Amino acid sequence: MPGTGYQALSVATGGLRYPICGLDFTDIFTQLGQRVIEGAQLACEFIIPESGEPLDLATVRVEYGSGGVVETFAQVPSLAACTDDAFYIAGDRITLCPTSCELVRADEDAEIAITSGCEQLAAQRTSGP
Repeated sequence: MPGTGYQALSVATGGLRYPICGLDFTDIFTQLGQRVIEGAQLACEFIIPESGEPLDLATVRVEYGSGGVVETFAQVPSLAACTDDAFYIAGDRITLCPTSCELVRADEDAEIAITSGCEQLAAQRTSGP
């Protein structure tokens, strides 16, 4: 039985369709992996890791790098105070402001590093979408 209902659903949703009898599944896994990579987005919210030392939140920096150029985003007090190229801290999270988030997610070469004082808290070196 060809599974016409499943095939119609796959066509309607842009899914993959392959015969399963005697198939080398390498092509399917390659296609699925490519779709995961294409759909991946850089995070815009980061949890502040716990450490044994108190953290001076005023020294937290978010650095955005792309193509060898690094920009330091400004820290603002809240979402309501957001500007371009900024972030804020609420509770245990560092969050990029909406325009900053859009900027890094649109950049395929984006890299984000989060630092505090002289020590790096966390770094995420990830390609964008």
